[in-house]
Amino acid sequence: MSAVGWSRPAIFHAVARSRCEANLLPLGGCEHTAEAAGSTELVACVCRRSGAGWTANRGDRLLCMQVVNEADMTLDVINLSGSPSERGRAFGNLRRAQIRSWLDDWLESLALAGISDARAYVRHFIRDTEFMPTIEAYASDLLDELRAMAVGADIPFELLLAAQLMDEEWVYRKATRGSSLGDKCSSFAIRAASSKMWIGQNMDLDAFTDGHQLIVMTAADGGNPATFVFTVGGLVALLGVNARRIAVCVNYLPQLPTSTRGLPVAFVIRKALQSNTLDEAASFVKSVPHAVGQHYLMADTSDIRSLEASATGVHQFSAGSDHVLHTNHPLAPANIALADAPNGANSQARLSALTNRLGGSIPSLTELQAALSSSDDPLNPVCRTPPSDAERKRSTNVNGFTTGSVIMSLDRETPEIAAWVSKGPPSLRGYEEVHWHGTN
Repeated sequence: MSAVGWSRPAIFHAVARSRCEANLLPLGGCEHTAEAAGSTELVACVCRRSGAGWTANRGDRLLCMQVVNEADMTLDVINLSGSPSERGRAFGNLRRAQIRSWLDDWLESLALAGISDARAYVRHFIRDTEFMPTIEAYASDLLDELRAMAVGADIPFELLLAAQLMDEEWVYRKATRGSSLGDKCSSFAIRAASSKMWIGQNMDLDAFTDGHQLIVMTAADGGNPATFVFTVGGLVALLGVNARRIAVCVNYLPQLPTSTRGLPVAFVIRKALQSNTLDEAASFVKSVPHAVGQHYLMADTSDIRSLEASATGVHQFSAGSDHVLHTNHPLAPANIALADAPNGANSQARLSALTNRLGGSIPSLTELQAALSSSDDPLNPVCRTPPSDAERKRSTNVNGFTTGSVIMSLDRETPEIAAWVSKGPPSLRGYEEVHWHGTN
């Protein structure tokens, strides 16, 4: 385990329409300068701190960026507040180059997968599916955020929208081109005490995501709690936790029915994180139509919800359990009966590895980190290191890389939420410790 490194002072960049608030970070030493960004006058604040960790508090309608251990480019943290449109436009303005680079790398990954005209493929993908009406019905605020982000980053909205639909694009690619989807993601939720929970996962995606990982912290807005989200580029969410100590992790379930009219996964995650109770989050997941098979592993400080969703409904696995481990095959009996494909050997091997390492007594943080860093079965490792260019060209499997690993401690007795984050395969890059005051 390693905490966030401070080999030289970390730099915090804050941007606000008004003055830089002193309560942004309890650091002091703030310098104010006026800048121009488009037609909006902005005020920038740069704060420096050395030490062995960091905390972030909500400012007053501020957008803040923190680069932790900037020399090593280990972790970017963006802090947003305001309305969905204000957040989206500010994020697009600040991260314009990074969002464009992420989209370029995604399009290049499609070309590497044999798609000769990636932009035309994306247009066909959007045209052939009907996700937009469902997103508008259940997550219109996130569409507002994305439309504003597209304006801020000066990119086509359709391209940004398509990039949100990762799991859904894999299903479309399989249906239209026969690509192998592969197995991805290993998750756990373990009750450590009556008021403490461990929850986390490895997020396995395509290797093009490397270099685009970041954390986005969003302040409370309109009754929705503040959120802490691990993601890439301009994607609205991969996994996260909110200030009410409700965390959401996910596993793709390729065996289950899909629909081109369901709510895409990234939007389900962000909307679930707007919940004020675990029951509310579970009710949301159960109430919406789903686009693809997905396991939503959710927890608060005392309870776990393990929900396997598909186009035909949602089934709970291991109700009332204090110990849930999951990979990429259905475990709920009703979904096992629904599965239209056999369970993958890779998914089963990773679940066995997690069970062997975490299935007994309550594990320590070190044991959790070791489990998510493991390769007990070298052919089916829990932690996936980057494939070589030659391997990428030989394989149509698009999920062969651990984009990130996150372990969260939800403790009712502490004023902050602790997380350990790896920007990539933890076996290669280790974990950085983050403490978040998720105040509303």
